[in-house]
Amino acid sequence: MLMQRLSRPLMWLTLLFAVFFSPVVQSAEPLAVFSIKSIEELIDDVGHIGELVEHPEAADLINGFIDQFTGGKRLQGIDETARVGAFVMISDAGQPGTPVVFIPVSDEKDFLALLGNFFPGAKKAASGMVSLKGANGQQFVGKFQDDYFFASQVATDRKSTRLNSSHRCISYAVFCLK
Repeated sequence: MLMQRLSRPLMWLTLLFAVFFSPVVQSAEPLAVFSIKSIEELIDDVGHIGELVEHPEAADLINGFIDQFTGGKRLQGIDETARVGAFVMISDAGQPGTPVVFIPVSDEKDFLALLGNFFPGAKKAASGMVSLKGANGQQFVGKFQDDYFFASQVATDRKSTRLNSSHRCISYAVFCLK
């Protein structure tokens, strides 16, 4: 029943992705900035949906999972009241690039400790970049800027991403959030 309710929004989301990821326009700014909701609002929405489908404990389950996974520390370092999201840029060849996810940060040190739960050994280099390696070998790179952490998967055919040289795009994405 829940899938039937979600099918129409998923169809529109698919159409939206098809339009935004069409390789016809080149841009120095992100092609698309997806500003979702805050983590707090998302958990509230899960609670409302849970009530609609007669599972009022849904939000409590999410909060319990977060507490269990983080050892009761919640999401320390993340500003749960600010929006999360992503942006995508178009390459010089007109192809969509690797998405960049942005997470609101309230404290860099606490956030790095939280990242350590997912990516052991996550450290901030002198350059300001954060190198992350997943358990499955995937590599990510991140950067703190304007009270957000911007992260992207490292392309397999090169050693870096455009994250380090995308100050203008990151500033544009933060502007879209405000």
